[in-house]
Amino acid sequence: MAIPTWSSGQVLTAADVDSWFVPLVAYKTADEAVTSSTTLQNDDDLFVSVAASATYQLIAYFIYDGGTTGSSDLKIGWTFPSGLTMAYGHIGMTTSATITEASVATSSDQTNNPQFGSDGAGQNRAAYLLGTVFVSTTAGTLQLQWAQGTSSGTATHMKKGSWLQLQRVG
Repeated sequence: MAIPTWSSGQVLTAADVDSWFVPLVAYKTADEAVTSSTTLQNDDDLFVSVAASATYQLIAYFIYDGGTTGSSDLKIGWTFPSGLTMAYGHIGMTTSATITEASVATSSDQTNNPQFGSDGAGQNRAAYLLGTVFVSTTAGTLQLQWAQGTSSGTATHMKKGSWLQLQRVG
């Protein structure tokens, strides 16, 4: 959908303001842990409702910790309404935990699951995503999923302060 054109003096409706000027934001209010599991699970806080036939700019910032150097301690994925596609780049620690990583990921299903390394419990790391979400004709929920990249008895935590934001652009 194209961005509407408003006339001079026109009063915007609450729906116009909510749809076009107020970002959709989800904020993590408490730490959440996964231990000994590489199975993606829904995050308790990081999800938003998307409108049908809309396009959004995606920005996300995840704070996490996990196991020791060399392990892959955060794997992310998504659930979303039928027909939704997304393309995003991500920056974070590589799974070898030696350098930073910048690469592009595209996701139209749950088969593309970027992984980020960590270097020990209590050592907070961050992953940053920037991209575009294209919603088809079905509205619904865009939901972050995550798990350990490599199963470990050391818990991986998605930390309080992580967030997800969508700003409508089309």
